Amino acid sequence: MTPVPSSPSPTTTPPSSLPHATTPKELTIERAIAVGKSPVHVVVAGDTAWVTERGERRIAKVDLKRGNVVAHVEVGGPLIQIAAAPDGTIFALTSTDQAI
Repeated sequence: MTPVPSSPSPTTTPPSSLPHATTPKELTIERAIAVGKSPVHVVVAGDTAWVTERGERRIAKVDLKRGNVVAHVEVGGPLIQIAAAPDGTIFALTSTDQAI
C-alpha cells in the first residue's frame, strides 16, 4: 500500500486575535427567562425575542426589557425554524403546513 500524504493543517486565527472576539471565559448569564416546553430556536428583533416552543406548537414572544413572556402565538404544527426580517416581521416554518 502506498501511504497517503497527510494534508497540511489549515491556518486558523485564534479567537483572541479577532476584533470583538469573545472567549468562553468572558461570557456570563445575566438572567434566565422561562419559556414553554422544548424551546429550540430563538430570534431577536429589537427588544423582543421570539422562541419556538416545539413541544407546545407555539412561539413565545418575550419582552427582553421586562424579562418575561408577554404572548404566545399558536402555530398548529411542529416548529422547524423561525426567522426575523429587517422590519421585525417574524416567519415560522412548521413541518406539516408546507408554508411559512
